[in-house]
Amino acid sequence: MNKIFRRSWQQVIVLSLMGWLLVLPADAGVRVGLKGGVQTSQMTFSSDDLSESNRMGFMVGPTVKFSLPLVGLGVDVSALYDQRELKANDNTFTQKSLSFPINARYGFGLGSLCDFYFAAGPQFSFNVGDNLVDWATDGGYNELSLKSSMLSINVGVGVGIANHLEGSVYYNIPITKTGDFTWKDATNTLQETTSRTNAWYLSVTYFF
Repeated sequence: MNKIFRRSWQQVIVLSLMGWLLVLPADAGVRVGLKGGVQTSQMTFSSDDLSESNRMGFMVGPTVKFSLPLVGLGVDVSALYDQRELKANDNTFTQKSLSFPINARYGFGLGSLCDFYFAAGPQFSFNVGDNLVDWATDGGYNELSLKSSMLSINVGVGVGIANHLEGSVYYNIPITKTGDFTWKDATNTLQETTSRTNAWYLSVTYFF
């Protein structure tokens, strides 16, 4: 039942995105580009007994920018392959996902030469790697079960140069949890906690 619900939720998101794109004004300017960059992420836990530290990762994928008729307003939508390292209780593993950020933008500046913008919006991510990571310890075992889908919010700023190149910095704030962590300590006491992952994104986009 949970798998059916998750699949339905993902289908609703995709159909909503398609419908939203169809109702954009006909005179909206459309630019297609390629985005890539690096990120630093930190997994936080609801328990103070687990360690946490910043880890590095990268993302890459196509992006589309829509310039709306209202001066300065726009929207960008991307489909990114997102790979990051996460660390839980001294064990490092890789999380792989497909992320779809949808950001509303407001820009100002010097025309096509240089412009600055603020952006914010939701990001839908779907796990495409291992969803269960476990490893043995001296006192038992650790197990991290990653969620198949996640929702977060992006807030950031950027700069455009010569109408083709953009650089941006975003902070990604999780709304839903990243996964559930279970471990057994030296006294064989079973403990559980939830995890969330915050991230900073530094990216460059080239528009054709």
